[in-house]
Amino acid sequence: RALAARSPLLVAIDDLQWLDRSSATALGFALRRLRDEPVALLLSRRTEASDLEQALPPERILRVTVGALGFEELNAVLRERVDATLSRPLLRRIHELSAGNPFFALELAQSPERVEAGTLPPTLDALVGERLAALPEETQLALLAAAAASHPTEALVVGILGAADALAPAERAGIVELNHGEVSFTHPLLASGAYAAADPARRREVHRHLAEAVRDPEERARHLAAAAAGPDEEVAAALERAAGSARGRGAPAAAAELSEDAARLTPADREEARLRRLADAGYFHFAAGDGRRASEQLEEAVDSL
Repeated sequence: RALAARSPLLVAIDDLQWLDRSSATALGFALRRLRDEPVALLLSRRTEASDLEQALPPERILRVTVGALGFEELNAVLRERVDATLSRPLLRRIHELSAGNPFFALELAQSPERVEAGTLPPTLDALVGERLAALPEETQLALLAAAAASHPTEALVVGILGAADALAPAERAGIVELNHGEVSFTHPLLASGAYAAADPARRREVHRHLAEAVRDPEERARHLAAAAAGPDEEVAAALERAAGSARGRGAPAAAAELSEDAARLTPADREEARLRRLADAGYFHFAAGDGRRASEQLEEAVDSL
């Protein structure tokens, strides 16, 4: 309201499907209380609807479906982003294979000889996987560490791997960008691909290293949970403390997730602690506005008493 009092305000959120629940809850809380303020929301998301959209009355929502790019529009993207000169027949083939999806087309343009030979994998996920698999093993491990971290930096990756230039091949391949020590993937699908392609044991190992390297108690607890191969009271206690920290900063949805993980990782001989953590998860879900999930957690706790 303070911003909108000075001039019209636009709140823009890209890739809404990846917005964390606590932020979405806070935004929804604010949007439902707006009256005549000149505030507009610009959201981009995939096909699934978002709870945030329910904060606005239907008559105030305009939905625009973004379809496939046409041949000329896709060519313009490729000319801007690809160094090599591609023949028109090859451009036609890329447009046909990608069905107008610009990211898929850019990935196809990385292997023009395979497009012409017809030896490409059938899906975007497989194409991304092949591109990542072509990198040195050390670079794949560095990408896993960057994908697993919430705020990846070169220093963090180097500290885990002990190799200064492990990310260099990925930067040359256009998979990550290094800017003032920060590491960012050029597209979220590359990050998810780097994480999904890793062996589960390797992922747990990286999360263990990250838990030792980060300072934030919530992030550390999440890495400990991801590194755990089974119930562990030390990890469960760290998650419980992190849940309290999340609730204290006004993020009950995050607190609920942390409490659920704490209950899940509580050893069988610590039933009282498990039930306490389960009840905490229920209360935090309720505070976050998720009554259904709150009931499930609390009923499970009651049934176990």
